[in-house]
Amino acid sequence: MRYVIHGVIPAELGNKLDEKGGPGAIIGHLMTRFKPEGAYTNYGKRQVWLVVDFKEPADQAEFMILWSRWFNSYAEMEPVDLLSEAPKVAEKAIKGAANAPRP
Repeated sequence: MRYVIHGVIPAELGNKLDEKGGPGAIIGHLMTRFKPEGAYTNYGKRQVWLVVDFKEPADQAEFMILWSRWFNSYAEMEPVDLLSEAPKVAEKAIKGAANAPRP
């Protein structure tokens, strides 16, 4: 399942990480391990957005364990799909809903 992940590194922790050379080690590991389709950052607020397609739920759990272990916070994860898939998904959903009871 594909997710847009939004993470924030709290200022106090970010400052401590900066004293040790920054968060490059874990960010590099996350990029190598999960191979995001897109990665964006806002340096002014220590924010990161990643688009990651987790192959199984354990991958998502692993990501969150790593994020919370390093940054003492939980990343927000929103499930998303490619817009190019929307017509096919909508067609299937509408057909499925057609057989359900109506209010």
